Amino acid sequence: MAKDKIDPGTFGGEWTRPPSHGRGRSMRELRDRASFDNEPSTGCGSVLLVALVAVGHLAWRATKK
Repeated sequence: MAKDKIDPGTFGGEWTRPPSHGRGRSMRELRDRASFDNEPSTGCGSVLLVALVAVGHLAWRATKK
């Protein structure tokens, strides 16, 4: 990105991440970038698990009364 073109979506008008052209300063940088790009999304599995635990707890408390 040219210095005279400032992108309002970035801090200070410059991208903080280097371009992904397949080359990096080191092998560690390439591995870090690859692991970040391929990281699986969390999704709603954890929310479903918490909801099931909460319902189970409420059902357990209802039987104790």
